[in-house]
Amino acid sequence: MKQITNIKKGISFLAILGLFVLAPVVASACSNLGPEKHMGVVLSVDPIKGTMALMDAETQETLHFVINESLLKKIHVNDRIIIRFQEEQDQLIAKDLEVHASKKGVSFHG
Repeated sequence: MKQITNIKKGISFLAILGLFVLAPVVASACSNLGPEKHMGVVLSVDPIKGTMALMDAETQETLHFVINESLLKKIHVNDRIIIRFQEEQDQLIAKDLEVHASKKGVSFHG
């Protein structure tokens, strides 16, 4: 009977250990772009305000970015992009982007 209890404890320990080892892998499986990058579809572009909205491919949340004029010229609504950004004072500031599928049918890197 004591052997069965020890086996159960061993299995429980391995199961818990497995959760700790696998949890980071599962959590980062969709976040393989690295820090400060998002991938998604451009929802809106506002050249007057210098902003754009992106539907994040991983979370399906709308993210709003402050973006400079040269980057704004590269994107259109419905483009699929990867955007590199920095967070400054609760704002997402676009630093660079790659257009992977443009509504104009052109694919280029920014």
